[in-house]
Amino acid sequence: MRIAVPFRGAGCRAASALAFCLLSLAAPAAAQDSWWSTPCRVLDVQSPAEMVRRCTAAVRAGRWSSDDFANAYINGGDEQLRLGDHRRAVANYSRALRLRPGHAETLFRRGNAFYAARDYRSALADYEASLRPNPRYVGYLIGRANARYMLHDYAGALADYSAAIEINPHDSAARIGRGNAFMVRHDPLRALADYDIALRYPSSDPHAFYARGAARMAQRDWDGALADFNRAYELNPNSAATLARRARVYAARGNRGWAAADFAEAERLARGDASALNSLCWNLLLAGEPPERARAHCDASLAIDPDDIDTLHTRALVSLRQGNFRDAWTRLHRAMRRDRANPELLYGRGLAALRLGREREGRADIARALAIEPGIGRVYAEDYGLPLSN
Repeated sequence: MRIAVPFRGAGCRAASALAFCLLSLAAPAAAQDSWWSTPCRVLDVQSPAEMVRRCTAAVRAGRWSSDDFANAYINGGDEQLRLGDHRRAVANYSRALRLRPGHAETLFRRGNAFYAARDYRSALADYEASLRPNPRYVGYLIGRANARYMLHDYAGALADYSAAIEINPHDSAARIGRGNAFMVRHDPLRALADYDIALRYPSSDPHAFYARGAARMAQRDWDGALADFNRAYELNPNSAATLARRARVYAARGNRGWAAADFAEAERLARGDASALNSLCWNLLLAGEPPERARAHCDASLAIDPDDIDTLHTRALVSLRQGNFRDAWTRLHRAMRRDRANPELLYGRGLAALRLGREREGRADIARALAIEPGIGRVYAEDYGLPLSN
């Protein structure tokens, strides 16, 4: 299961002396008593027409430039993004772009709002547009890499993370992102190298420790994984994914009681969260818990997001384990409508076809999967407990 790339929003910016956050309705101290600040302090962001009328009057009077007006919209978008109102953030950034078309920073920020709303294709379009004036801007490269990763374009994500690292070898976000992409390719050694560099300096990022813990798990370094998951839990005790991973480590070390406690707490925290429910399903299955218990969480995740590729894959693994090969094939086939070159999906669908007696079809899928990722058969046999032969 791939490691999700969390969104990290930007706070209110101070691009000019006139910039302010629309939702807080506070003008900068330097302009508190100026002529233009009064109409803008009392603006209701629910009434953009009134904002346009008042601020256009300020522009015409020579008190405000269109750039100042655009900055106001940008700050409103930043604050709305911070508060989780992605729709209004996108609307404000779009208004700023109408005043200042093609502005790279605004495109990047609107891409962040799309990304936070899980509209990764729109985010990708904005990140690509932001890179046109400056294709070597590290932050924009990482934004595009994150969007490509979430769209399952792992080759593109690796290329962008690597380009960012070439420009700034110490950028922790690029290192962690590339490590995540290596993990999808089942290359934990290279992932660990990037995570170690990212964590060379003191960090309070729970995701970084979680990611390195996952890589250490893949290497069967249970002590190292446990240390990382403990640190991730200290930094964020409300992460169901961290608890589910740590439970698997406890299970591998024979600490069944502690594993049970972590799984129980993860179940409580995961309610209503599609991604967390999928992580719980995945970890329960690979920890050797009854497939029925894992399946319940996958089904709950799919009830929230029926087309999520990662959860469809996890649920198919449950069906393969239970011998329900037709259901596994159907779910993997559905996932592949959106990701046709994914070796995990191809191999699993091929395995399901073989179990159904569709030899030619199954062998073709498996051959394609192995051509993309030669080690995928080992992953299915050793990690998922699903060898090619019965």
